[in-house]
Amino acid sequence: LMTLYIILSTERSIRELAEATRRISAGDKNVDLGTLRRRDELGQIVSALSLRANELLREVEMRRELQEQLEVAKE
Repeated sequence: LMTLYIILSTERSIRELAEATRRISAGDKNVDLGTLRRRDELGQIVSALSLRANELLREVEMRRELQEQLEVAKE
């Protein structure tokens, strides 16, 4: 019974992680990875993905700000 619980829990987490990854790659800025926090290898993957997603969002924001500054400088 415990084995079944672990399998189902891991399967659900992998599906949720796959969906979150798809949404992040599509540019969704509102993906909450907090619901996928675990203390195993899957949790380590989620943590790494969360860090990288945040870095990417910061880069996108910095590029947007730079583009705005360039537009203002052209005027």
